[in-house]
Amino acid sequence: MYFPKFFSLTAVVEGFGDKYEIIRPTFWKSEIAIKKFGDDLSFASLTTNFFRTKGTIDLQNGKKVLLKLGTFKRSCDIFSESQELLISIQTKFSFKDKNVVTIHKSSSIVDENPWMIMMIYYFLIESKKNGAAAA
Repeated sequence: MYFPKFFSLTAVVEGFGDKYEIIRPTFWKSEIAIKKFGDDLSFASLTTNFFRTKGTIDLQNGKKVLLKLGTFKRSCDIFSESQELLISIQTKFSFKDKNVVTIHKSSSIVDENPWMIMMIYYFLIESKKNGAAAA
């Protein structure tokens, strides 16, 4: 994942057999969307509540993935619609940023949408930037 411009809100993810763009559709909302590189329409979006403690990823075929964010955006747990823990992302404190991704249960949702992990990672990066700007 890389940012094409210096202060860009758009991130480009290469891999998983394709190239994707993670964007913020509007400046005023906290929604994050993903689309194929060069396309105009997004096929999935991530929305959170006001305090950014819970969120959902709406996928293209009507499925939803639930998110639960830890304190200070240091962890993120990804649940299926039936509240089964699929993936957890932990941010470890060190001199360099270190994130540990743990897959707890294999699922067809994660297999079909591997870009979902990078979308959540983008969300964690943006949350850290916004938190640092407010301090």
